[in-house]
Amino acid sequence: MKKVFCILLFIAGIVNISSAQIEFNTGNPEMETNLNSMNVNAKLDLGKFKADLSLKYGVPSTKVDNLLGLNMEPAEVFLALEIGHIIHKPVDDVVTVYKSNKGKGWGAIAKEMGIKPGSKEFHALKNSTKGKGDKGNKGPKGTKGNKGGKGKK
Repeated sequence: MKKVFCILLFIAGIVNISSAQIEFNTGNPEMETNLNSMNVNAKLDLGKFKADLSLKYGVPSTKVDNLLGLNMEPAEVFLALEIGHIIHKPVDDVVTVYKSNKGKGWGAIAKEMGIKPGSKEFHALKNSTKGKGDKGNKGPKGTKGNKGGKGKK
């Protein structure tokens, strides 16, 4: 009986995590879906997620921990690091804009940082979220399939 109860509790936790949709307000429904998937999977293995971000963006894991400590969702930490990477600015600059524009959403934050809707930078940001929610993702640089120019682009 105890085992059945534990299994039910575990399943309820997974349903609760996966149903917790965040409003990122990027202005792009596909990107929103990708970010929510990323968030769910990051929370399932936060250690791996933090290590992947630290490796990809060359920041200490303590920096990722500090960003998460600002009540940022894992996908928001990813967005802050990716925006900083795209515009060649420190993540702290992005976080400063995030703090003053959080209520407006990530679309407004990106715009404030110089990433205009429809620009090549916006498309780079949008594309950076693709495949990040896949469980089979090979990490921050890898994507499922489409290696060596094979498959759909």
